[in-house]
Amino acid sequence: MGAPRFQLHRYEQLTREIQAGRYSPGERIPGTRVLAETHGVSINTVLQAQKLLENQRMIEAVPRSGFFVKWRGEDAAQLVKSPAKA
Repeated sequence: MGAPRFQLHRYEQLTREIQAGRYSPGERIPGTRVLAETHGVSINTVLQAQKLLENQRMIEAVPRSGFFVKWRGEDAAQLVKSPAKA
């Protein structure tokens, strides 16, 4: 079963922002609560989107510190486009 629409939307939006260079490798992305409030979605929706990004090795969770960008441009060929099919 695929991920819910809101989770996929957040996943795709964050993926585009990372690929566009809005967040650099090693940079911390905004916190879960901030993303939820900014985009008008639940914290659980953001957490699931972050989990999808982790699974794609786009971001990395650092306990008690947040999520950090792991993806680099040369990794693009390995990026799976649709996490729902992964």
